[in-house]
Amino acid sequence: MRAGEQTQLSVVASSGVTAFYQWRQSPGKAPYGLIPYATNATFTTPALRSTATYWVTIRNSAGTTTSESATITILPWLTLSDIQGDGMELRLEGAADTDYEIQYTDSLAPPEWQTLTYVTTPWWGWTVVEDDSATGSVTRFYRAVEAGSVPSIGYFDTRD
Repeated sequence: MRAGEQTQLSVVASSGVTAFYQWRQSPGKAPYGLIPYATNATFTTPALRSTATYWVTIRNSAGTTTSESATITILPWLTLSDIQGDGMELRLEGAADTDYEIQYTDSLAPPEWQTLTYVTTPWWGWTVVEDDSATGSVTRFYRAVEAGSVPSIGYFDTRD
């Protein structure tokens, strides 16, 4: 999912007695990943800026069990911020403190990706990249590649 989005997690537990739930997160701020007040069968994450893993502990009079974990991965998201006469600005949203290579190509048949720049997203999860070489391009395609990952196209720009 994209940086800044929320998602809802849920668990189903069946027994003849009342169950108590406690959601946990890694990395977490509290000891043992405890998420304060997350004590229902469903949990809505806060707006995520980096990849996180969640699980829930379920307790009743018969004992305690722990769910399988679910990892939510934050994917880079490249959007067009502004087209300028002398180039363009791109906004990259992704996992905080993550290294990305910004690439571009003028054709997808077949694509010949070239490196525009390398960036590291700050702790707030987004940064702006300028492409001054885009002047005069009819069509330019961009992608953000996380260091050590498989690339995916984040956004493309078509000009008149």
